[in-house]
Amino acid sequence: MRSMASATYPSRTRRWGHHLNFRDPDGIALEFDAPTDLAMKAQRVLASGQMTLEEIAAFVAERFGPEYVSGSDGSSQVI
Repeated sequence: MRSMASATYPSRTRRWGHHLNFRDPDGIALEFDAPTDLAMKAQRVLASGQMTLEEIAAFVAERFGPEYVSGSDGSSQVI
């Protein structure tokens, strides 16, 4: 891929997946994402539509980290 792309950037691995940014020979920005099993589970749980916002915030805080949940008014919001 490096021989075909005009610019590549280091891949990043996070708890929710792997991410790679690059530019094609025409300079168009492209990216690949590969979710982890945890991210796929989160997607299925959220897609079920049977969780409250508080339950979603607790799920995110527990599995991804509290830094992804905020609430200036005392409520839990996923950011």
